[in-house]
Amino acid sequence: AWVADWFKYLLGKTKGKDLLTKNPKLQAKFNKVSKWFDTYPYLVLTFYKLFFGMTTVILLMAGLKGISYTRFAIHSAISIAIWVGLLSSLGYLCAETMLMKIDQISMHKSELIFTLSAIAFLYWFFIKRPYRKECLEN
Repeated sequence: AWVADWFKYLLGKTKGKDLLTKNPKLQAKFNKVSKWFDTYPYLVLTFYKLFFGMTTVILLMAGLKGISYTRFAIHSAISIAIWVGLLSSLGYLCAETMLMKIDQISMHKSELIFTLSAIAFLYWFFIKRPYRKECLEN
């Protein structure tokens, strides 16, 4: 996660303006987040992993706004630590329930395999097969 975040940050730092001019959807998201980022840059950067759907925009913005490498590294590490901590805690708290559900599913695995196989066959037969050239020529 950290390497991908650094890539996006460096992309924003080097080619951010070109990306914004070529992609209007990205420009619209950039304008939404820009108000937050201008007001609370380090707070947004610290919790960016929790803003689902906006992480790429926040990272590009950090590069465009001239956040230093050191400051970005610190806030990115904190954000990733918070994100991993929350997901790990959620997994720990829900583990018992998930194991019970897996046991229930494993009691019906032959029915599950048959159902999934039937769905896959029907998908192929009605959706994929009619569009093949060999089938249309016969």
